[in-house]
Amino acid sequence: MNKENGRAKELKLIEDAKWNDADFIKLFEKYAPIYLKLWNDFYVSDMELSDWKQEAAIVLHRTIIRYDASRNVTLGSYYKTNLKNRLYDILRRKRAQKRLPDSKKASFSAYSQFYSDTIADVHAANPERVLSIYENLQILMKKSSVVERLVVIKSLENLTFEKMANLSDENMMRLKNAMARCRRKYHEINRID
Repeated sequence: MNKENGRAKELKLIEDAKWNDADFIKLFEKYAPIYLKLWNDFYVSDMELSDWKQEAAIVLHRTIIRYDASRNVTLGSYYKTNLKNRLYDILRRKRAQKRLPDSKKASFSAYSQFYSDTIADVHAANPERVLSIYENLQILMKKSSVVERLVVIKSLENLTFEKMANLSDENMMRLKNAMARCRRKYHEINRID
């Protein structure tokens, strides 16, 4: 008799919760452990507990509208199934957002002008700086002696002083001194610039 009386009260509460906010809140609080357990069991990124609580309330409302007591299924298990399905839908949608169709993907070369205007290549030489260095080297070559020009040209070819000395009939110490003079002259030219 107690089970039947409890079942009758629950069915009345379910029926009243369809149209009465206070009864809906009572029912929602009664079944709160279901949505809280699912919240703890599954991780949904970018969703707070308050958002999940709102989703759970919407699912409960839809559940009580569709609930058929003659099927011998309790509201709790029916609600839990519907809430799990909603959770799976949310997780599926989040995963689908990560997968973009090929039509939405674009290669960098498709927007080369945009990227060349907005993204700086730190490894690329600054054209103004390259021009300035080239002009300064031209001035340096005009102001340098034959040995100094030889040292500048060969050092730009990445030759060591030893190799420079072997290629030319110059003393290695004289070549090092010529390089020191070239550096001084280059820095003077740079200061004037």
